[in-house]
Amino acid sequence: MRTVRDSLGPHPAGLGPPLTDLLERRELGRVVTLARDLALVVDPADAVAALAAHLADPAVLAALLETAPPEVRSILDRLTWGPPVGAVPRADRVVDRDSAGSPVEWLLARGMLAVADAGHVVLPREVGLALRAGRLHRAADPAASDPTADGTAPPRAVTFDRTAEAVDASAGSAAADLLRLVDELLEAWSLAPPPVLRSGGLGVRELRRTATTLDVDDATAALVVEVAYVAGLVADDGQLGPAWAPTPLSDLWHDDEPAGRWATLARAWWASTRVPGLVGSRDDRDAVRGALSPDVDRPAALTVRAAVLAEIADLAPGLALDPASLLERLRWRRPRRSGRLHDDLVTWTLR
Repeated sequence: MRTVRDSLGPHPAGLGPPLTDLLERRELGRVVTLARDLALVVDPADAVAALAAHLADPAVLAALLETAPPEVRSILDRLTWGPPVGAVPRADRVVDRDSAGSPVEWLLARGMLAVADAGHVVLPREVGLALRAGRLHRAADPAASDPTADGTAPPRAVTFDRTAEAVDASAGSAAADLLRLVDELLEAWSLAPPPVLRSGGLGVRELRRTATTLDVDDATAALVVEVAYVAGLVADDGQLGPAWAPTPLSDLWHDDEPAGRWATLARAWWASTRVPGLVGSRDDRDAVRGALSPDVDRPAALTVRAAVLAEIADLAPGLALDPASLLERLRWRRPRRSGRLHDDLVTWTLR
């Protein structure tokens, strides 16, 4: 049976791998040099997470591009909408901001391109999404280029009224709750870091203990833990007896304004292929999928998340979309991608 990753290919939606994955393959010295060249003052152990968060910010990329040579923009234009990989001789050459001579080296020295292998460079996922202005597809409607769409009108959107005040209040409350829960998680794990399982991830008992500490259910605790992880706020501490602990980047996050803290979490969630809703479910071997484990990574999450938000963004002000109607419209747009996982991803995106 083909896996989800096999079905979608190596670059779902034409996006490259996360910058964290790409940088973790490089020598630490080269990662630290890149952070220095971007004027980031961070602990070397947290340079990867800091760089990923920094380069996911569209404002940072815009500022870098203002000083770019003319040829740089054309390279990015070719890679932004995929495929994100380009062939370059000696792609893994040592380069920094001072020694960069060619447009490709200029991009490598600023983290806007990363080394895929000795002969290829790749546009990191965070950079690609920022250059796309958050859109997953070039077309405004992800189904516009889908050969399964038959040209008929999609099912009617079933909506109900919501005042702007109610929407703002609900969104503000949800954002404040997430910031509070992440803060409480960081404090709890700084005092008693839970161990990293031999197979990777967080144990079931440790997740339950975390849920009790945060006074939430296991599903909410899994969401908080996963969002903190993809935002670079918690990580394996790399000790002899490894544990999940806050990173130095979490101190910078904590000192930021609430809007900046929320933006960091939202950008990380948007660019992530992690699916917290799978935590606690069982795999084909009847083993429980744990939080922070490789078992809850699904590339399809990016596509579904973007499709859900595109449907919501198309609504007139003051309207909310009925969840069942949303599912029906998405199934119509992408019939070959319908199924249990697709429907679950839609539901989890709405939470």
